[in-house]
Amino acid sequence: MLTFKPAPALTAIAAVALVILMMLGSWQWARYQEKIAARTRPLAVVEALISEAPRGPVQFVYGVLDGRAGWRILTPIPDGLDAVLFVDGGFAPGLAPPDRASLPPSPAIAVGRPLRGIAVTPRPPGPFAARSDASRGLWYAMDLPAMARAAGYARAKPYVLAAPYLGVDGRPRSNPFAAALDPLPPERHIGYALTWWGLAAGLVVIYVLMHARSGRLSLARRPAEPT
Repeated sequence: MLTFKPAPALTAIAAVALVILMMLGSWQWARYQEKIAARTRPLAVVEALISEAPRGPVQFVYGVLDGRAGWRILTPIPDGLDAVLFVDGGFAPGLAPPDRASLPPSPAIAVGRPLRGIAVTPRPPGPFAARSDASRGLWYAMDLPAMARAAGYARAKPYVLAAPYLGVDGRPRSNPFAAALDPLPPERHIGYALTWWGLAAGLVVIYVLMHARSGRLSLARRPAEPT
């Protein structure tokens, strides 16, 4: 016969922790599936004619390139309709953002010349994203409407144009952020999901053992019925 008398406080804490751990594992699994699906989708190549010079402060988006942390440089290009197209055309390594005043213009942007790149629709900021600083134009997750307001525009195009980057040899290279949602490979998310789910399973085992040792959980034999 199973006897179970759950400890109220311990049960409440364990239940909340279990839900959080399961949600984190499911979130990492969803990210894995999302990235695997993105590998099979063709890239959307777009071409934009730069009819006006860039206007408004550039915005910096945190990223990792070739193992180095730094800032993607997004230049606001007006479209003539009070909207802005952000062009991702450069990367500045380092934890500190570059100085806007000394930042050279992107070589990919020239008035009167068409600009060809990949249309990247960013994911909305997640609940665990670091807090961005709109006043300084520093973003840890892309929020195009907020970035447009920070640059002085009413609205933004629903995508970022990922233009080619210049390599160390001065030659253009494919934008490394165009094909991936982020630089973390999909397989890493499987490991994270298993870690969170493993912690959830360990929590259940510890919960059961603590109740068993305190006498709140026991399995007693039924008394024999008289013959």
